[in-house]
Amino acid sequence: MISQWFDSEMTKTIVALENKKPVGFAMLGPPSKAHLGHYGAEILAIAVAPAKQNMGIGQRLIKEIEAKAAELNVKTIFLHTSTENLPARKLFVRNSYQALGIEKTFYPAGQDALVMSKDINF
Repeated sequence: MISQWFDSEMTKTIVALENKKPVGFAMLGPPSKAHLGHYGAEILAIAVAPAKQNMGIGQRLIKEIEAKAAELNVKTIFLHTSTENLPARKLFVRNSYQALGIEKTFYPAGQDALVMSKDINF
């Protein structure tokens, strides 16, 4: 799925580099009626290399994705994260994302997803 998003011209991808090597990325889907009839964009994926986690890279990626969303006149960003992914959930809460609800068996392996959102004001 991620490779298809990379190939899509509608998906915006931010890559974090260290010494010209990628250490993380974040992907923003196109603006649409993203969730519950609200207009917004969705963070499709965010990842940081395990050896580079807890160094502020995820934080910077979120800020860059939010800035890109603001350029696109997006007012709300949505995301899904596994209910079991506590480090990701902490990162999103630390960046003012709020829980909207749970989507049961959202992921292919059957895990539930926590749906979160944030209104951005740039």
